[in-house]
Amino acid sequence: MSDDNRAELEDYLGRGLRLEDQGAFEEALALYAQARERFPQDPRPPHRMGVMCIRLGRREEARALFEAALAQAREYAPALTNLGNMALEAGDVEQAVQLYRRAIVSSPDYPGAHHNLAVALRRLGRLAEAVSEQRTAARLERTYGREMDRLRLRAARRARGGGGPGCLGGGAAAALVLTAGAVALARLHLG
Repeated sequence: MSDDNRAELEDYLGRGLRLEDQGAFEEALALYAQARERFPQDPRPPHRMGVMCIRLGRREEARALFEAALAQAREYAPALTNLGNMALEAGDVEQAVQLYRRAIVSSPDYPGAHHNLAVALRRLGRLAEAVSEQRTAARLERTYGREMDRLRLRAARRARGGGGPGCLGGGAAAALVLTAGAVALARLHLG
């Protein structure tokens, strides 16, 4: 992907995250759909669309979008994690564990998968493993939070033509699904 295309995609994703922070899920969904049309080979737009569908209560549509993201990148950790979340919600704890483990193999520094795996392991009564996964997630979250703040700031500055740190939203939307431990992984998610 060229630098111009990367910047354009980052702009779409950054604007979408700001809409999410404002609770404008339908608008974010429409923006991510535009990004998907413009960048059909990238897994991030259909993944973010799936997240919006979850927030809007459209679970089957979300599942199809997470699977579409995996069609673009077979081991895309955020999509695997969200499918794991859906399996866990449906009571299929073993399937959730398998999906979380796939996400971790793909992206070992992805704290969301570690955290969710800990939840699933607790449900299975595997407490020592759960504690270990939760500790890993907590360690990775510290790195991720700082990187997400930098990415949001960059997107906000671009949108405002150089705006400052005061223009950022609360960041709650990213915490639910778009959690990544390593700087490189966070950049993968947002461009």
